[in-house]
Amino acid sequence: MAVSTPVYVKAWNAVTPLGKDSTELFTRMLAGESACREHTLPAVYPEPFCASLFAPDYALRPGFSKLETLLLQCLEPLLSPEEAASEKTVFIFSTTKGNIDGITAEKPLPEDAFLWHTADKIARHFGNPNKAYTVSNACVSGIMAQNLGFDLLRSGRFN
Repeated sequence: MAVSTPVYVKAWNAVTPLGKDSTELFTRMLAGESACREHTLPAVYPEPFCASLFAPDYALRPGFSKLETLLLQCLEPLLSPEEAASEKTVFIFSTTKGNIDGITAEKPLPEDAFLWHTADKIARHFGNPNKAYTVSNACVSGIMAQNLGFDLLRSGRFN
């Protein structure tokens, strides 16, 4: 069935080791910069390795993990408080590995280890009344989250 209602991307953002927002990231990429460096972190891997990592002293927000802090930093410039808290707004999170900081040797695992908890925590932070969605399906998570967003927008429930 063909759908006649077009769906557009209103805004986007990226928080990466190379840039604190999409503008800085794009500018630094055009300048030929890279955040990929050699790291020696025996707790992560026994030999030196190359990766783009956030600084170990990255400022976390009280009560939030690194992932949650990055999500907030990414989302806050995109949404007004009214938009974020609107019943016409839905939060959809896409991830390949989730809140790694929440995974521990504890049994049972703490709530922070579960992807649905991270999504709900961020939506509640913004005062959003809707169920937050989480899409985690390996490398296709991003496109699957976009498809879910398109479907929800086309349903007319959200705008």
